[in-house]
This record gives sequence, structure tokens and C-alpha cells, in this order.
Amino acid sequence: MPSNPSKLAHALARICANCPVCQQARRKQRGVAFQIVKHVETKVCPACRAYAKVTGRQAHEPVRPAHNDPLTGQNNQAGTGVGRPVRRLS
Repeated sequence: MPSNPSKLAHALARICANCPVCQQARRKQRGVAFQIVKHVETKVCPACRAYAKVTGRQAHEPVRPAHNDPLTGQNNQAGTGVGRPVRRLS
């Protein structure tokens, strides 16, 4: 994994992060979408390959609940989703 992926790699990784098929595969970890992303898209889709370079995990692997998101630079809190700010209830 390169230490500093290009701007193009980041742009393609964002496409994969927002792709409905890839999102479904990351969320459910089973079914048709998971099989497509795991076996086909990672070999064919440039966005899935860029996602793997930028994040360090394959497009079908689940998103860890609390980690620093390399796409946004934010620290995600458990249960808030990718890139969403934490909402506090008073």
C-alpha cells in the first residue's frame, strides 16, 4: 500500500464508499451483492481497487465501528456511520 495515494485514488475510493452495491456488501456480509463485490468487482472495478489502496481493506470487508477514516480524515464513533458527526442528546 503506498503511503500517500494520489488524488485520483482518493476520488475513486469515495465512489466505492458511496456505491450502493459495495455498501450493501460491507453492511450485510452475505448475499448476491457480497458475492459480486468479493469475486468480480475487486478484480474489475477501478474504484474498488482504489478503495483497497486508500483504506487498506477490500471493498467487501466490513467497516470497523471506531476508526480513523482515511477518506474523510475523521475519527468515526461506533454506530454513527461513515463521516457522520456525533449527535449528542441533551
